[in-house]
Amino acid sequence: MVSIAAVNSELGIRQPLKMIRQIIKKENPYTLFHSDMTQAVGKISVSLLDTDLATISSHKIYGPKGIAMLYKNSTVKIKPIIYGSGQSNDLKPGTPPLPLIVGFAKALRLALEGVEKKEKYVNLLNERICNKLSKYPDILINKTKYSIPHILNISLMNIKPETFIHAMDNEEIYLSTNTACSSGETSNAVMALYNDIKRASHTIRISLSSITTSDEIDKFLKAFDRNFESLNSLVRKDSMEKVIIIKYAELSTKSDNINFFIKTLKHNIESLLQKETFSISSDVGRMIIYTENIPKVMEKLKTVFGIHEIMIGYIFKEKDLDTIKENVLSLIKDKEFNTFRVTTKRSDKHYEIHSVEVSKLVGAYILKNIPNKKVLLENFDLEICIEIRINEVLIYFGGIKGLGGYPVSTLGKGLLMLSGGIDSPVAGYLAMKRGIRLEAIYFDSPPHTSDMAR
Repeated sequence: MVSIAAVNSELGIRQPLKMIRQIIKKENPYTLFHSDMTQAVGKISVSLLDTDLATISSHKIYGPKGIAMLYKNSTVKIKPIIYGSGQSNDLKPGTPPLPLIVGFAKALRLALEGVEKKEKYVNLLNERICNKLSKYPDILINKTKYSIPHILNISLMNIKPETFIHAMDNEEIYLSTNTACSSGETSNAVMALYNDIKRASHTIRISLSSITTSDEIDKFLKAFDRNFESLNSLVRKDSMEKVIIIKYAELSTKSDNINFFIKTLKHNIESLLQKETFSISSDVGRMIIYTENIPKVMEKLKTVFGIHEIMIGYIFKEKDLDTIKENVLSLIKDKEFNTFRVTTKRSDKHYEIHSVEVSKLVGAYILKNIPNKKVLLENFDLEICIEIRINEVLIYFGGIKGLGGYPVSTLGKGLLMLSGGIDSPVAGYLAMKRGIRLEAIYFDSPPHTSDMAR
């Protein structure tokens, strides 16, 4: 069986299903052709006759959640996964969810009405946004002549996508970096199309529909302009920005579900800092907080479980070695130290100079420009940490130890009974450190518990 999405969910590129089916059948007439039409139905004209099997999800066309449809050519024979009474059909046992079916059928009828006229309307909205965004510096529009207008993908080359999305969230405009079923921070579709890792890791997806209004586009463009100018001014290529860098605690040992732990930690931090002005970007390696009130934010972060270390660092975009040398030198020239060590981590494996070599070259540059200093690999006065990442470079000099453990809420909820002793608060602290969100109930048993305990 061959399975191909009718429309790519990141770039909106439509596939020639009829041609693909002809090629498949020519090579092997017994090969089945399946297409996921979820991103296509209700947006563009498609024909089920171009496939042997097709799937459509209800919620994508404003229908009820929890129901989808499988189209099957009458010549295709399939076996059920679960066997039962077969009172309704031979493929799925149990009682059909009639309300969901009726809702899905109605949504499908409405979605298919005037689909070509709706597509032309959405295309006008798409062109309006593209005309505006194409005038901005360092914004690339990721589309081809085969892209449907409902999905618009762009790359903000000098701004972290998560930072920009968070800024737009504050204005109740919701964007995404990629699709809900994608994993990782790099768009595989954009990478395949342009072979540009930076472009592929700076993507933002804008979704449009036939019910999007012209007034909503006006609101979007005004908010986009405000936030782009504000954030772009902070990250000029020739400047460093002072940030807070968070190293994860035990959650860094997770693999398949690490994104869940990072997302929970990010949510906990956002809830804690809701009265502050800030933005957060995160990936599987680090979490970076941009704020003007660094001391106050760092003090609050000391109370968050799931953090191994909190550091003040500096971030910049230019990754050439000369810029790294100059920036390190400018940051340490006023520090008091006699001995130092340079430690480099290179998460961007495409960077041409290896980590150890970067450390040697930066260390030699410091010795040349600051007299009477000495390199020591142990028992040093100052450690200079350099991280060369895909989109930027981080420099930091150690930090404050965090609480460790897992983010609260990653292990569910619990009820803590408090008494007058120290045992129950300590137990509660340790439970929260393992990721349990606690609700507390006080056990009052006078005269064994005092008014102070109450």
